[in-house]
Amino acid sequence: MKLKLQTYIPADNRLVAYENEINVLKAVNLFGHLRRSELAAAVWPRSPAQSGLRMCGRTLKRLIAEGDLVEKPNSLGSFSVVLAPKGARRLNLLGIDADDGRRLSSVDGAQFFHRTLGTRYLIEKVSGTNQVYGEFAFIKGRAPVSRARLSESFHKYPDGLIIYPGEERNYTSVVTAADWVEVEFNIKNDEDYGKLLKVAMQVGSYLDASETCILDRMVFVFDIRQQHQAALLSYLKRKVLPTMDDHVLQVLHSIVFAKVKVKLPLVWEQLEEITAAEALGLESIM
Repeated sequence: MKLKLQTYIPADNRLVAYENEINVLKAVNLFGHLRRSELAAAVWPRSPAQSGLRMCGRTLKRLIAEGDLVEKPNSLGSFSVVLAPKGARRLNLLGIDADDGRRLSSVDGAQFFHRTLGTRYLIEKVSGTNQVYGEFAFIKGRAPVSRARLSESFHKYPDGLIIYPGEERNYTSVVTAADWVEVEFNIKNDEDYGKLLKVAMQVGSYLDASETCILDRMVFVFDIRQQHQAALLSYLKRKVLPTMDDHVLQVLHSIVFAKVKVKLPLVWEQLEEITAAEALGLESIM
């Protein structure tokens, strides 16, 4: 599903309000639950942060009062919004698959930080041409590739997918290119890193049975305060570099470390991306 952002300004303020409401409902439906900061970034990406939060607040006030959305306490001590039955029906009438989200356990569960960090990364990567799918989209069967298909082919499934037109990644226009997103929270052991690298080694292969979507990159998203880059580089140096060939080098250029600077409890501040090849000093070889 694509986050369709408003690209024009209707003359009637009521139409502006309607557009904002539908965009907010679609964003919540795409990710399952969102805090105000993620909603503002998703629906008002071109506005200054404080302005986006004000517009988000006004829109949420209407939607909550009208019974389209419900606020629920999340595990970080703030609130997230989910779809109420009325909001789901409103999207259903527009031909969008949507469900009541009031019973979602992930709002106040142990994985909330992990899920929200991944959600915000996907929101940051939204553009006019790509499509983003988080864990909720996979659970609901709304992603272009099913979890069952990915588990069968790769023995795991991602925390998110970003789908780009093929020509943007030097493929033909008849295919799409995918970033496989992994959100890192706990430092893994070699066995777990090995499973992830098995997926990365299949860069250039198809994700789907119809051979229309190509795995182009694997992106590791993590809080920059944690030592995930060091742990990943250690694994690559010990287990991957000794087998260096042209394909391995291509894979290293296709592994991306997305380092996120956040303030506690989870306030997004900055994103920096670097490939594994660059981090290993191999960028000049390609």
